This record gives sequence, C-alpha cells and structure tokens, in this order.
Amino acid sequence: PAADPSAVHAALVNNASVNKLSSIGTGSPNRLLYSIFGVTPIDTPPSANFTFSCGGAGCTFDGSLSTDDHGISRYAWDFGDGQTAQVTACNSSNARVNHAYPNPGTYTATLTVRDKENATASDFLTVTVNKRPTLLNIYAALSSTSAGAVEVAAKLVDRFDVTQPMAGQSVVFTLGTQTVPVTTNAEGIAVAVLTFAPGVVNTVTATYAGDGFYVPAADTDSFNPVSVFPE
Repeated sequence: PAADPSAVHAALVNNASVNKLSSIGTGSPNRLLYSIFGVTPIDTPPSANFTFSCGGAGCTFDGSLSTDDHGISRYAWDFGDGQTAQVTACNSSNARVNHAYPNPGTYTATLTVRDKENATASDFLTVTVNKRPTLLNIYAALSSTSAGAVEVAAKLVDRFDVTQPMAGQSVVFTLGTQTVPVTTNAEGIAVAVLTFAPGVVNTVTATYAGDGFYVPAADTDSFNPVSVFPE
C-alpha cells in the first residue's frame, strides 16, 4: 500500500513473463503480468503415473504421464527385483527406461517422482513376467549302421532370440518303445541314437520339458522307409 504508482508499475512490468500470449495483434508488449507480492507462491506436489510393456527379453517403463506444475527433477525406479534406476535432468525422452527381469514371476514396480521443491509422489504397478518360449526342431538323420542304428539330431533355441542356443538342457527322443534322453551341447544340439525298423516309416518325437525359465517344446518328424541301411 505504501508503494507509489511508479514502483507498482515497475514491479508488475519488470516481473512479467514475456511472449506468453499468441494472436494478440501488433503493438502489444506481450507481457503476462505477475501480481502476487509478499506471498510465497503455492507449489503443487507432483503426480506420479507410469505405464509399462513387456516383450522379448525385457520391459519398457514410461513415466512421461507424471506431471508437476514446475517440472519433475528426478525419476526413481524400483523394479521390484532388487534393481533400481535413477533419472535426473528429466525430459520426455529419459522418462522411459528399459529393464530385463532375471526370472519369470510377479513383481511390484514403483516410480517415485520428485519436483524442484523436493515434493514427491509414487505410483505402483504389478508386472507379470512370463516364461520364455522355446523352439525345438528335429532337423537331420546324421548317420546310420547296417543294423538300423540312426543318429537323429534336434536343436533347441530361445524363441525370443533364435541365435541364442540353449546348452545343457535335457531333450528326450522317443521312437515306439525307445526313449533316449540327451543333453544339448554348446550349440543347443542334441543327438540320439535310435534303432529304426527297415521298410516302414519311423516317426521320432523330441520333447523338452521346460524349466523355471523356459516353457516346454516338442517336435515330431517322420523318416521315409529304408529297405537296407547303408554301412
């Protein structure tokens, strides 16, 4: 109340935000006046909100739906498996982070956002990570003996990355009453020796039972009749 008109004018104009308005015509100084003096501006706490999607080897978390009146200064991610991530200098690009869970299961992911006044807010979502699909393929009869002993080969791979062989896994071959378990080698290949009957179609099935990380897989292949097996 004690300020003279020139002081009030200076306070209003000098504290104004420039170029905030559009389509106002020519001749306007285009200033948004600030008229609250002697009162601490109100800071609204942030709002935390995120989404996620999972596929392939991992999940993508997106916190860009989080808001604050003066901007978010930090995203703090807790993925629920003991792993965390911190993002500062936040913008629409780094609001997204990727994370690969080490094992299938159900996890509670948490996003905590902090604004420039150190106010915080959190959001929680449940993430379900499924077992990874597999592909098992019987691809060749490698060799045989005159007694009908035939080497049958199958390869086991991760469907999310077929270039990734699955070594050390148990594959069971069956032909009639024959059952032969084999462990895959470093290339994900299992080779079983089975006794084929001459003159008939021999149908072989390979089965992978799966484990805590991978889903089961199976393949069946029929081999044409052979009257005489080569030496």
